[in-house]
Amino acid sequence: MAAKADGWATTVLDHAPRDELIAKYTHHPDVDVSRIEEVDIVWTGGPLHEAFPPAAQGRYRALVASHVIEHVPDVVAFFHSAETLLREDGVIALAVPDKRLCFDCLRPTTTTGQILSASRARRSRLTDASLFDAVAYDARPANGAPGWARETAGGPAPAMALEVAAAAIDGYTGLPDTPYVDAHAWVFTPARFALLVLELGALKIIDWRIELIAERQHTEFLVRLTRGREHFPTAAAREAKRTSLLHRMLLEIREQTDWAAGMPATSPRDAPLDARLETVNARLETMEALLREVAETAILNRKALRPARALWRRMLPFRRVIAHVRGRH
Repeated sequence: MAAKADGWATTVLDHAPRDELIAKYTHHPDVDVSRIEEVDIVWTGGPLHEAFPPAAQGRYRALVASHVIEHVPDVVAFFHSAETLLREDGVIALAVPDKRLCFDCLRPTTTTGQILSASRARRSRLTDASLFDAVAYDARPANGAPGWARETAGGPAPAMALEVAAAAIDGYTGLPDTPYVDAHAWVFTPARFALLVLELGALKIIDWRIELIAERQHTEFLVRLTRGREHFPTAAAREAKRTSLLHRMLLEIREQTDWAAGMPATSPRDAPLDARLETVNARLETMEALLREVAETAILNRKALRPARALWRRMLPFRRVIAHVRGRH
């Protein structure tokens, strides 16, 4: 992505030099190691922007990270470093694993509270909980593929035994001075990620907003973020957007459930996120209108029946006499 060999003026950052990366991926069937370029900056820890020389900060037009943010122990710090490294008109371009379409499929999605907790603790290592979950619930289809397309049906199963997950955290502390152990720290769907950015922005913790979010048919979704948190005319408008995204998350999980069960998806898979939300909101508004109509009709009926009910109550003595007479016959 954005390779120097293709003419991009790119600064390559990675966790190891080129020769180590080639050795690491030589036997990986899906990696063309000849495309691995020289690494300009080796990042071994600390805030991302501090790995760059001061003169380089604030001069980049884009930060491109493919399948990276789900590994970063402190997502808030990642966004803050992006603010330091990028120009005012700079963008963040991300490819993020879609939990419905990869080995995270059996894990619950990450909450904003978990991201905030990691930021408050200034985490530089995964928690033992994240590491255990990443191993215990790494789920693959029968062919062992780490990611798949929407059309793929069937229920993935855990790839490793429970004892392997327990062994992964045996003696693991997650303290800053312990060796770094890599795994997916965070689990996202498109709506879950959109909600995270909205809530962190609304809390004035980050100053980014999503300009574009695009679902893909296989493995991942794409995100483009620009500077400036999302603003709402009222708190109610913000809460309405949060509610819409939460409803969208339910639809995403329902889609995944249908795929896993080999059933047709219950919502249109090719509709953009906003369009689906509008459809859901329209249905909810229709239901609310029907409920209001039923309630109003019930009130009118009760008002109309009040005189008849009052007359019926006043006739109670006569009704008793009639019932008594009928009883004699």
